[in-house]
Amino acid sequence: MNPLLRVAVIGAVCISGLGQPMVAHAQRQVKHLNSFNLQYGQASEGTFYRFGYSRFLSDKVRFDVIALRESGRIDNSKTGPNTPYYGYDLGLGIAPKLFKIGETVFVHLPFQLHGRYDRLEQSASEATGGNREVTQGFSAGPEIGLSADVYLANWVSLSGQASQGYLAFRPPVTSWPRYVGGGLRFHFR
Repeated sequence: MNPLLRVAVIGAVCISGLGQPMVAHAQRQVKHLNSFNLQYGQASEGTFYRFGYSRFLSDKVRFDVIALRESGRIDNSKTGPNTPYYGYDLGLGIAPKLFKIGETVFVHLPFQLHGRYDRLEQSASEATGGNREVTQGFSAGPEIGLSADVYLANWVSLSGQASQGYLAFRPPVTSWPRYVGGGLRFHFR
């Protein structure tokens, strides 16, 4: 990289405040702090978008409300190979703080209970007589994982999460969904 360009990039990062994550950390992880979380990532058989609202019940425990949309393609015995599917999920849970590194990195152990609706839909073909084959179902179960927030400023942090769940009541997709993703968390009073 050109030395002049390197100096310009480092200067821009420092001027924007991203180069100083330790400044003004008095409001991080305090009781009654709220946050919105937007994530994108890889699920067991596709991709997902996660939207969440969190409220810190204390400086050590966070209450989470999660909405998730998952999509992908799977092989299914009823609808055939390469079938598109969509999953819609709503979860509630808590996330105790495991540890922190300085005032920049905070790691939590989220535990949530989820309710989920899945829909698989095969496109119309001559083999099905021009009708669409649809498989759908509801399921519920727990999810546990590990989440981390790296604060860029008091009001925004990079957020990442890896989790494993279990879904009961014979879901049409998988009983053991896994999620790995990242995004942004916006904090406010």
